[in-house]
Order: sequence, then structure tokens, then C-alpha cells
Amino acid sequence: MMHTGQTNQNWEQGPVTIRALRSLPQQAFAAVRDAIYTVPGDWTLEQHADYDGYLSFLVSSESDSHAPIYVISGRLGRIELAQFQDDELRTLGQFADIEAAIAALIAALPA
Repeated sequence: MMHTGQTNQNWEQGPVTIRALRSLPQQAFAAVRDAIYTVPGDWTLEQHADYDGYLSFLVSSESDSHAPIYVISGRLGRIELAQFQDDELRTLGQFADIEAAIAALIAALPA
């Protein structure tokens, strides 16, 4: 068998982009976690990864089942903060960095 260095055109899939490399990093999770510890209440933070490797964060109240749930998702340079309540997801804003998203989250959390 001779190796020519060329791939079989039937198997060629074109350029590959690893989307998870633009995902929110673990440092963003740590920054959100540290921020919600400073807020009164019993807010919890969960991390979820989708099938493409994108991380998203859920902030919810442990004791108040009627309190809104906040979702931080997106990718580096385009982070979205949304609020889920009463079966409705409402975007609160898009931000260039995690610090701006955290500031908006802290402002949105009920006291």
C-alpha cells in the first residue's frame, strides 16, 4: 500500500471549527460563583455543557420556587443574560465580557 499524503475525497469534510474553544471558560463560572456569594439569599449556581461543548450557567434560588431563574450563556465576546420565569425566557442583555454580565445579574437578582 502506497501512502500519497492525500485524503479520499469521499471522506473529506472541509475545515473544522472547534466551537467549544470560544465557550465560556471555567474562570467565568468561578467569577459568577464568587459574585452570587456576595448577594443576600440562597442563590445556587449550576453549570451545563451542551452537545457542542458550550458552557452555560443557571442561577436559581434554593428556597423560593417562584423566584426567576437566570441563564448566562453564549461565547467569549458575546455573553447573554436571560431570565426564565412563568414559562417565559426574556433576554436581559448581551455583553462583551463576563464582568458586565455579572453586574447585570447582580442588579437583576431580587433582594
